[in-house]
Amino acid sequence: MSVRLDVPVLAGDLVRLEPLAMRHAPDLAEAVEEDRSSYGFTLVPRGDEIAEYLAAQLVRDGLTPFAQVRLTDGKAVGCTGLWDPRTWPGRPDLRAIEIGFTWLAASAQGTGINAEAKLLLLSYAFDVLGVARVDLKTDARNHRCRRVLERLGIPFEGVLRAWSMSWARGEEGKVRDSAMFAVVAPNGLPSNRYCEPVSPPRAPVRRASEKLRLGEGDPDVAHPAHAKLVTMTHDGDAGVSGSLARVLADVAAERVAQDARWGMQILPDGTGDEGTVAESDRVRRETEAAAAGGALTWRHILAEEVMEAFAETDPERLRAELIQVAAVAVKWTQALDRRPPSGPSSVESDSGGAAPRERFRAIVDVHVLLLRDMHDESGDGIHGETHPGTHVLLGRRKGTGFGDGLWHLPSGHLEAGESVTEAAVREAREELGVVIDPADLAFAHVMHRAPERVGLFFATRKWTGEPCNAEPDKCSELAWWPVDDLPRGEMVDYPAAAIANVLDGVPFALHEWQIAADLLDKAP
Repeated sequence: MSVRLDVPVLAGDLVRLEPLAMRHAPDLAEAVEEDRSSYGFTLVPRGDEIAEYLAAQLVRDGLTPFAQVRLTDGKAVGCTGLWDPRTWPGRPDLRAIEIGFTWLAASAQGTGINAEAKLLLLSYAFDVLGVARVDLKTDARNHRCRRVLERLGIPFEGVLRAWSMSWARGEEGKVRDSAMFAVVAPNGLPSNRYCEPVSPPRAPVRRASEKLRLGEGDPDVAHPAHAKLVTMTHDGDAGVSGSLARVLADVAAERVAQDARWGMQILPDGTGDEGTVAESDRVRRETEAAAAGGALTWRHILAEEVMEAFAETDPERLRAELIQVAAVAVKWTQALDRRPPSGPSSVESDSGGAAPRERFRAIVDVHVLLLRDMHDESGDGIHGETHPGTHVLLGRRKGTGFGDGLWHLPSGHLEAGESVTEAAVREAREELGVVIDPADLAFAHVMHRAPERVGLFFATRKWTGEPCNAEPDKCSELAWWPVDDLPRGEMVDYPAAAIANVLDGVPFALHEWQIAADLLDKAP
C-alpha cells in the first residue's frame, strides 16, 4: 500500500520520535560511527552515506520514518519507522502495520530507548490507527535482535524462509530467512487496553520497558516470564502441606539469621556482562527444549530466571527479575514440602536399600570444521588426506567468559531432543550464517575432556552461503587458517589438539585427564 502516514511527534520519558528530516543528518552521521558490531544484519549507513540514506528513506514506498531523539541531550541517536501498512479486503481502514528500519547508536543501546520507542509506536498503531496487528521482523540469523524482542515480551511467531531481502553487507540482492514477531489486539480487534493514548495532553506513563515486562493490557503480549509466574500462583497456598505461609515464614527466619551473621550488606550487582547475556540465552533455549520434549524440571525454570537476572543492568528490571527468581524458588520449595516420602529424592533400590547416587552425565558439545582449499575446491580429504593449502575457518571469541581473545572452532552444547548432527548444523547456521546438509557432515574426531565433557568434531567442504560473523557479540573476527599452521598460543588448546589428531588420522583422544588426576592427588 503506497501511503505516508501523517504521524505527529511521539514523546516518552527517554526518547522523542520526530518525523525524519535532513536536519537530523549531522547527529545521525555521528551516531552511526560509534561501535558498529551490532549492525551485521541491519540497514545502517556509514557516516558519509547519511545524506543518501535519508533521501532514500524519505521516499521509500510505504515507510513513515522517524528519528529517535535522546531526551537527555537532544541528539538524534537512531532511526525507526512504521512500514508496510495493509488494509482490510474491500475496506480503506488499516488492518496491520510493521515497525521496522530500526537502529540505534551503540551508546543508546540498552538504555530503555528501544523499548520506549516501540511502546510509543505500538500505542499509536493500536489506539490511533486502529490496527489489529503490528509486525516486527528481523534476519533469522540476527540472534541479538531476536533476544531483545523476546526480552521485551514481543511474541515470536516463527521463521519464514526466503521471505525478505537481506540487508547484510555483501549480500546485496539476496534473500534472507526472517524471524517473525507480532503483537495482536484481542480477538483481532483494536485494543484500547494495551497502551495509553499518545495524544496530548497525556498523563505520565511508566517506562516502556517496565510496562512491556509487566505485561499490562493484552495478556497475549505479557512477558513470557511474567506469564509463566501467573500460571504458578494458585497451588499450595491454602494452609495445607506446601502452604505459602509456611515457606515465607522459613524465608523470614533465614533472613533474620543472615542479618544476625552478616548485618546489612552493600555490594555491587556484578550483572550484565556479555558472558552472562550469552549464558542467559543458552539457558532459555535449554528450558524451551526441555518443555517441548516433556522434560521440564524446576532446575530449568529457576536457572532461566537466575540467568535473566544476571544479564540485567537496569536496577528496576533487575529487581523485577530477582522477584521472579524468589517466586520460583518459593514455588519449588512448596513442591518439595508437598512431595511424599516416596518421592524422587528417597526412592529405594530393588534390594531395599537407599537408591544409588544419581548417574553421572557428561556434557556433550559439537564442533564444525569448515574446510576450504584456497587453490583447489575439489579436495575432499578429511583424515590426513587434505591437499596442501587446505584451510579451516576459526573465530576469535569475545565476551563469552571462556577463551575470550583466542581462536576457536564454531561449536556449542548439544540441546535436549537434538541429534549431534542437528546440533552441528544449528551451530554453523547461528555462528556463521551458513546452511549445511547433515549428509555432508563427516565424522572427524571425538575427544573426552576432563572431567565431564565429550566433544564431537565434524568436517565438511560443502555448505550454502558465504560464512559471515553472525554473532558479533560473541566473536570479534573470522579467518581461514592453514590446517597445518594454526595460530598456536592464540587458540583454545583442545580444538587445536583435535585438529592435529584429525590430520594424523586419530579418531579418539583424551584431553587434560592427567592434569585432572594431578589436581586430585594434590587435594587435601
